[in-house]
Amino acid sequence: PKHFIRRAKLQFKICDRIEFMKSGDYVPGTVMKLWPKNDFFAEDGIVPYEVLLDGGTLVFAPWDDDEFIRASDTPPIPVTSFGRGDRVQCKEDIADEW
Repeated sequence: PKHFIRRAKLQFKICDRIEFMKSGDYVPGTVMKLWPKNDFFAEDGIVPYEVLLDGGTLVFAPWDDDEFIRASDTPPIPVTSFGRGDRVQCKEDIADEW
């Protein structure tokens, strides 16, 4: 079957926004790794993508196919600990004291 044939070039690259099929619905996420090792899905342990879903779950796409993973124009969820206009304190060097 076509699913088990490795493409010379994958559809997506690291940091691409995608939608991943999970429990019958497409869920937005971001490609984190290409060709990661995951013994659960493949005989040789290699799958096309490791994906971080917007909810924080790390998943693996078993095949490079729109049935499992497709392009998305959903913007990423901002990852910040503070809001715009908040006053923050930071270190200039890791060795600096607070």
